[in-house]
Amino acid sequence: MSKNHSSVQLSKFSRLIDMALGLYFPPNRHDDLLKKLEPAAREMGFDDASQAVDVLLREPVSGNQWQILAKHLTVGETYFFREPAAFDALQTDILPAIFRDPHRVSRQLRVWSAAASTGEEPYSLAMLFDRLLPTAPGWSVSILASDVNPAALKRAKRGVFRRWSFRKMPEKRRNAYFSELSDGTFQISSRIRQMVTFFPFNLVTDDYPSYLKQLYDVDIIFCRNVLIYFSAQTIERVVAKLTQTLSPGGWLVVSPTEAPHIAASGLQRRVINGNTFFQKVSPRRTFKQAIAPTGATKLLDPADLPAPPAAAADTTANRPEPVVRVQSPRKPDLYAQALQLYRDGSYDAARKILEFILSADERALANEPDAVQLLVHTYANRRQLEQAEAWCRRAIAANKLNPRYYYLLATILQAKDDNAAAVDALKRTLFLKDDFALAHFMLGNILQQQGKTDAARRHFQSLRRILHALPPDAVLPGSEDVTAAVLLQLSAHLVQPAKVKYG
Repeated sequence: MSKNHSSVQLSKFSRLIDMALGLYFPPNRHDDLLKKLEPAAREMGFDDASQAVDVLLREPVSGNQWQILAKHLTVGETYFFREPAAFDALQTDILPAIFRDPHRVSRQLRVWSAAASTGEEPYSLAMLFDRLLPTAPGWSVSILASDVNPAALKRAKRGVFRRWSFRKMPEKRRNAYFSELSDGTFQISSRIRQMVTFFPFNLVTDDYPSYLKQLYDVDIIFCRNVLIYFSAQTIERVVAKLTQTLSPGGWLVVSPTEAPHIAASGLQRRVINGNTFFQKVSPRRTFKQAIAPTGATKLLDPADLPAPPAAAADTTANRPEPVVRVQSPRKPDLYAQALQLYRDGSYDAARKILEFILSADERALANEPDAVQLLVHTYANRRQLEQAEAWCRRAIAANKLNPRYYYLLATILQAKDDNAAAVDALKRTLFLKDDFALAHFMLGNILQQQGKTDAARRHFQSLRRILHALPPDAVLPGSEDVTAAVLLQLSAHLVQPAKVKYG
């Protein structure tokens, strides 16, 4: 491979990595990219990095290959209580502000370590909350921890660490939470390990906020030392989605080197002891956002489609939509176009296609649940919940025996804080299909929030039985992309709560 050809190929491969993993390797870092690719190429069965680049640019990259690339290209350097100023601010300013919030109803904290690596950060948070929550009676915490690197998550779940991970941690604290093993490593206590729920997640391509993944109304998001590896455009897109995932008044914590690059509407800089943090400042809302777009490449827009009779004008658009000419009226093609536009955040364009599909044939509402669901989501993402509910009810009127429509209605009713009506819709869902996993999951959550622990436990137990009977990679109906294995992992702390309560 010639030097010029190699440079061209590496530039293409760098763009592929940027789109899929968010990792940015400009030309001046191509040598670093090649160095990291060498062991990845060997693990994937290639002779060297050059061969891996050539093949992966020609052929679709498999899921296993993406996992190998993520393992070798991401940076896993971390240790307990890294950048202690963040933990100090949490203890002295951020948590007291949350505890004193007069508008707050729930006393459950939701915390997300969005780049958890091998687990030192989320376990540091768990140890901090273990010390602080006894002084805040009635409060509890759920700590979510995710990373794009499955190998790092595997190590994190084991909870076994070498001495190097404790280089900034007092020995007294280490001895309080860890036991030394015969090989000189240290095992974290099961009590602290159970406070954290780990799951794989890609900040660039995965959907969030997400009700199913418990990534909504999060009080505190730690996203440190990962944005520095993203391009400016990717940082902007990821920070916007993180902001949507925060609760009103919630906090985003990044590293000091990343703070200057954060410029997102809805976030306000807060300086605490000379360090910059970000707080979400937006009108307080009571509903929970359950769906959001992924960051995908723009594809098209249905500029020439006739508006259906029931089309609703959207005055909330804040950016121009791309223009395209629709070449074929075939519904599968149109739905694929709408799905791509939705994933790009072009909700108005996606909506126009979907309303055309569902209004062109009187049978479509009864028989096109994917299109109905996507249309409802386009309205919900604009906070137009009344329109979303109206389409749900139109679909139910067209087909009263489709459980997905009742489940979809329940998600909108729950977003409107009408839990009583949501519960009724979920019961109808389960009457039609008693193994509808997402309905058990959602109903169990609502009942648990209402203090109906026994009833909630029954639904969580049913959920686990259903999920265990499915193949791990089975995508659950109504979830867009959530598999049985992912929901089983996310629901583990609900069936057997991993949060610690005090008071």
